[in-house]
Amino acid sequence: NKMGGSSKHYCPLTEYNFTPYLLLHFPPQNGKVVVDLGSGWGACSKQLALLGYTVYSVDIDQGHLNFQKSNFCAIPDHHTFIHNHWKIYDSKLVEDKRYFQEHCRDSSQNIKYILGDFAKDSLLNKIENNSVDILLVIDSMQFISDIDQRFRTLKLFDKKLKKNGILFIKSPTQYQYTFDIKEEILHNPAFRNYKVLT
Repeated sequence: NKMGGSSKHYCPLTEYNFTPYLLLHFPPQNGKVVVDLGSGWGACSKQLALLGYTVYSVDIDQGHLNFQKSNFCAIPDHHTFIHNHWKIYDSKLVEDKRYFQEHCRDSSQNIKYILGDFAKDSLLNKIENNSVDILLVIDSMQFISDIDQRFRTLKLFDKKLKKNGILFIKSPTQYQYTFDIKEEILHNPAFRNYKVLT
């Protein structure tokens, strides 16, 4: 976001060891679809697309999406999960720039950029695939200040997710904002059948 809460290179999924979990349980070669809502500078969208997932990167700021497009084929920083993953499983991607650029050109077909407010039904309907495997909402839910709108947005998430899909929400701690997103999910009827991990 424009307040500096997201990084241009670091994907917060790394600190939760979430990307290895996805690779193990939701491998990209099975055509898994990821939607990154409020994608910001796009570090997570980019890295997941480079790993082979079909990714929809959604943001309300055209500048963020422009940055994502123009920097998609920049080599990932050495401290990122994807760099370390490639060092083990495909070292040529970190050692040979030409090989990486070829891989990147192919991977650029995996990502689609969508401009708009993810809290609106009309925007989520732009996502061609009606069954999303992985829905990421990282440091963006707190900008929906109206409780009714948050409730409707959570219902939209449930509607878009496949059975056994994953909704990953990371939001700043409660004292910074006026609501606790975990509590709202637990009390939302749409999430009655979800397994909530904290």
